[in-house]
Amino acid sequence: MGSYYQIDRFAGVNIYMNNKLTLEIVWWVSTFVLALLVILPIYTSVGLDFMFYIENILSIVVFVTLARWLFLLRHTFFGWNKKVKVVILFLMIPLFFICYDNLIDFQAYIDEQDIMTIVKSLPNEDQLSMAKYIRYEYVFFGVAALMTIIMTPFRIVISVWRQINKGTV
Repeated sequence: MGSYYQIDRFAGVNIYMNNKLTLEIVWWVSTFVLALLVILPIYTSVGLDFMFYIENILSIVVFVTLARWLFLLRHTFFGWNKKVKVVILFLMIPLFFICYDNLIDFQAYIDEQDIMTIVKSLPNEDQLSMAKYIRYEYVFFGVAALMTIIMTPFRIVISVWRQINKGTV
């Protein structure tokens, strides 16, 4: 009777992990769809004149993913894995510098070249609104990514402490 219980328990764990992995995949797909929806107005209006697509998509993905991990860490597939959480903890350091450098590069470009050079191919009445959209959107997601990068190590440390001392995530 004990072996039946063990098999049933492990089957339940398998189903539970499959659900978490499926949920993680759905979140990643949703994140990339959101990133594409945010970038789409820029691409359709200015095309390749905007040279910060990769950096912008990175900021959006980092912000959404880390914000999700801040609030829903127990629902991730690595929520109970201390080693993965410690690796993520240390990955926040280079990620912070990458995102910070991307934001500074964008600001420097805006200061040196002016944002109107990006939207110069648009009709005059559309230039200002698209320039504002590009600037506000990039700065919003850049700063939001930096803020979540700063908060994530604290959440990871709290999660590891809870896992060791209280048995929760």
